[in-house]
Amino acid sequence: QRRRWLNGSFFAGLFAIWNFGRVWRDTSHSVARKCIFTLQFTYMAVLNVLNWFLLSNLFLAFYYILSLALFYRSPVLLRVTLTMYFVLVGSLIVFALGMYAHDVEPSMNPRSIIPYKCHLE
Repeated sequence: QRRRWLNGSFFAGLFAIWNFGRVWRDTSHSVARKCIFTLQFTYMAVLNVLNWFLLSNLFLAFYYILSLALFYRSPVLLRVTLTMYFVLVGSLIVFALGMYAHDVEPSMNPRSIIPYKCHLE
């Protein structure tokens, strides 16, 4: 249900952004309100573009911070950490595509936290 709502709201937002010109042509709102709607549509468009690049920006920040900290001391640890990042993000995407919340066993919750806890210590 949540995934369906997220996809629906995303594509509804894209549809609204794509058809924002109809606000100026087909509605009887005042010019001030149309200008406010245009600002909202511009904000939604910028937000959608930034959301597309958010995961890659997070990786780039993660990569540069870790490469400054680990490149000269331990390039192998840097490569392992970046590989772990890709595996975790990829598995999250795959699990999010086909998993429902009631399908997850309660025993899986502690097992998902243990690798992060071990990695931080």
